[in-house]
Amino acid sequence: MANKDRKVPVIKLRKFSLTFSAILIITSIVVFFAVGFNLGIDFESGLSLKIQINNSESDINAVRESLSDVNSVKVQLIGQESDKTYQVRINVDNDAESKAVQTQVLADLETTFGSGNATILESNFIGAKFSDSLVKTSIYAVLIAMALILFYVWVRFELGYAFSAIIALFHDVICLLGFIIIFKFEISSTTIAAVLTIIGYSLNNTIVIFDRIRETVKTGRIKGLSVMIDSSVGKSLTRTTISSITTMLAVLPLAIFSSGDIKLFAIEMLFGIFIGTYSSNFVAPVFLFLFAKVPGLDPTILKAVDDISDRASVNYLMSDVIKKTEAEKKKKAEALKLEAKKKKTKKSAKATKSTKAAQKPTLKLQEAEDKKE
Repeated sequence: MANKDRKVPVIKLRKFSLTFSAILIITSIVVFFAVGFNLGIDFESGLSLKIQINNSESDINAVRESLSDVNSVKVQLIGQESDKTYQVRINVDNDAESKAVQTQVLADLETTFGSGNATILESNFIGAKFSDSLVKTSIYAVLIAMALILFYVWVRFELGYAFSAIIALFHDVICLLGFIIIFKFEISSTTIAAVLTIIGYSLNNTIVIFDRIRETVKTGRIKGLSVMIDSSVGKSLTRTTISSITTMLAVLPLAIFSSGDIKLFAIEMLFGIFIGTYSSNFVAPVFLFLFAKVPGLDPTILKAVDDISDRASVNYLMSDVIKKTEAEKKKKAEALKLEAKKKKTKKSAKATKSTKAAQKPTLKLQEAEDKKE
């Protein structure tokens, strides 16, 4: 089947996609209240130490066991195992306490791995006010991004398209956070970067599909919103799938070979790309279909061309129809011209034949007279 005729039964499968999405969201909410976030030092006040251990027997498990007497300690490997470099994070309330804890950590490590074998490369204390401010700023960043996206899609398309896109984005964010909680990944500023990146990536795929749907609605070539959506998703499926797979292949090496925050960022991106591609094709279009029954959100009722600021985009959307129409006209004209030529040739041949038939008796009479003479 040609790509232009491909249809994906998005609307027919809407019960399955909505059920699957509901399971993902409910699971994410349950694990949030049951387990909670594993907040990093960025979002909690405390001490962050970068430590290198010059002992061949040291590994992350040995470091954790050595610091087991320190309250609320978190140890993470930096770089390769051979580098013997670790990030140690401890919850402390003030700078004075952080200095005492730092001394204790160094003493415990030297007791386990030998005197002089533990070196503190970097030490940072994050105050409570700074961590609270970072949490609020991160929440504001996500909410402002959502609000701007809602406004953009509303202006660019219609309100029904905007609400559908926002629902899909909330779906992606909640599922991504649930994934992070389930696997106990640390919530850091890198996580916020991953969330904002996935919002943009998912929105891009959604806009591509919505553009197809609006084009189909404007041309009126297909009747019925469900058929329009199935056809539009089918036309965009190759593009969205290939772009997602290509991006995942680029991120995959980081998830396998890197470490620390970069590794977590890559893993979160992989899951986010997958869930974003799914929501763009099977969640946002379904809500667009459901909004058709809500007054003021019907996606088939579009602004008049004169009311759309970007008139060039309308011409672009109609260009495909115009090209096809011109091609069909040209084809018909050539067919008519060829048929007329054939008729003319046939008529000329018939006239020649009639002339010869009329001249035949005259020629016979001329031949008879010539014989008499």
